[in-house]
Amino acid sequence: MKYEVRDVVCDYGIFEDDKLILILKSKTNAELIKTILEFESNLPSGVSIPIKREILFGNDWVYTDNGKIKPKESGEYLVLMDWGGFMVLNYSSLHKLWNAFDKGWSTKNAIRLNKIKAWMPIPKVREIE
Repeated sequence: MKYEVRDVVCDYGIFEDDKLILILKSKTNAELIKTILEFESNLPSGVSIPIKREILFGNDWVYTDNGKIKPKESGEYLVLMDWGGFMVLNYSSLHKLWNAFDKGWSTKNAIRLNKIKAWMPIPKVREIE
């Protein structure tokens, strides 16, 4: 099977053999899912090999210590929320808020630092051997 990530209107689609199978807002997430699908499609039939988180992400998590430790630079980060879910969020170092931008944003959608358990720069997906 062949997997591709392509622009779909203003989002990103994952295509399997030229058939659209999933649409995501984040290109980074789409590339990550594509890598997992490629890994799975190369496994022999009936074989189950779990992918460890470290293979895809590495061990670069920074724990926030209840919001005291924050990124120095604005940008997109992979975050672990206090409820256990993962998200890709923008961080504004100017405003010291998650889901916020340095310019042209509203505090209505901002997430306070105490909701973030850990963060890391978005990793580059490595080739899986």
